[in-house]
Amino acid sequence: MYKKLFGLSLFAFISIFMLSSCSSVTTSTINQTLEKHRTNALINLEDHVYNKQEALYCIDNWGTIKNLFNKGKVSINTATNEVAVDNVLMETKDQINNVPRRLSDEIVQQIKEDAVRLLYSHISLTTKEDINFFYYGTFNDNVVVMIRNRRAGYFRVITEDILGILYPNGGQHIRIWNNGNFYRLSPAYEQGMLTMEDLKEIAYIHDREIDDIFTNWRTWF
Repeated sequence: MYKKLFGLSLFAFISIFMLSSCSSVTTSTINQTLEKHRTNALINLEDHVYNKQEALYCIDNWGTIKNLFNKGKVSINTATNEVAVDNVLMETKDQINNVPRRLSDEIVQQIKEDAVRLLYSHISLTTKEDINFFYYGTFNDNVVVMIRNRRAGYFRVITEDILGILYPNGGQHIRIWNNGNFYRLSPAYEQGMLTMEDLKEIAYIHDREIDDIFTNWRTWF
């Protein structure tokens, strides 16, 4: 009788141990699978943001995309299952897709062509492929840019004083483009194309992004 009871107890103990071990292995496998799924989702999201091309957005809109990206990363890392990870990824990408681009490819090419024709016709062999520009935003249908011609040599840092507002720059003036023509900021203000508030906003963006403007060429078209 004692042997039977001992045998049953031993069998029960072994069964419980095996079930516990199986459960532990299963949980570990699930966690590893979830972690791999999270990693793949983060890579997917990072690629999605990179392919958006920073230069196609104004400063504030690109900031919105970066905030959505960071928020999405946190939500993916805290999602408790693969379905939740997929839902966060899809929702975050949709939100990023809804952030408006401020310049179409057609506008970008037109600005470059007009720059060659109006600003750099005196520099021989200049083509639109030589032209880059930093985009500050669009104010009252006026596209505000700083244009660089790669054939015109290196930047030299100077400071431009426009109506009492200082704009440290690289030897290139900030201009507005509208309907195929370029205007400097002071004349644009005098003609009513820009307001004083617009100038202050442009100055704020310039001051905030100046290091990026002259070191990170990904922000240039």
